Amino acid sequence: MVVQGNRLPAMEPTDPLCIHPSDNPGIPLVSTLFNGENFDNWKRSVVIALSAKHKLALVDGSYPEPGTGSPLLVLWERNNAMVLSWLLNSLTENIRNSVLYFETANELWQDLEVRFGQSNKVRLFQVQKDVSCLSQGDMDIANYYTKAKQLWDESHAVGEIPKCTCAKCECGVNGKLQTYTEEQMFIQFLMGLNSSYTAVRDHILMMVPFPTLTRHIPCLFKNNNKGG
Repeated sequence: MVVQGNRLPAMEPTDPLCIHPSDNPGIPLVSTLFNGENFDNWKRSVVIALSAKHKLALVDGSYPEPGTGSPLLVLWERNNAMVLSWLLNSLTENIRNSVLYFETANELWQDLEVRFGQSNKVRLFQVQKDVSCLSQGDMDIANYYTKAKQLWDESHAVGEIPKCTCAKCECGVNGKLQTYTEEQMFIQFLMGLNSSYTAVRDHILMMVPFPTLTRHIPCLFKNNNKGG
């Protein structure tokens, strides 16, 4: 950032107040509009999009409004309006109308957090409940795996397994925990398979060393790609 007298300061491309020529207020941040459900998934997608545009600081409050008389005030107000527009464009009409009159992107964001955000324990309970009920049903293998991975990823996001960070560990506990977690996921995946995969499942369970899930998805496709 370079301040030049009374002129607007020149901004570096990575500065939150720099607007790229391709940025415009008419675009949504994400492809799926938030309709009041799955807030955490929507939030993560928005955070990724804002981070890519170097605008997350305007939403999380870490770049507050400059004081009156600051040469950055005009740029901040312009960027705030841009981000506000992006957020509004990423909401369905009924949600959008309920936050339309917030002055800053941070105020809008905080309101959505309070209204639709859940505590980690509530999320973890629901995700683990969904994981425990996971089964193939009428899905083919590809869709079943996609559904399972979505639940596992969300579960790990809200209930991350502790890792050794002392940098002195010689027993390889982190690698062992990772292997154990992957084995549990694979077993859970096998448990939810339809009965038509019984022979394939039994064969995999007898393998030594125990295989990884992604490596052996193709073998599940060989005999039968449909549920049943």
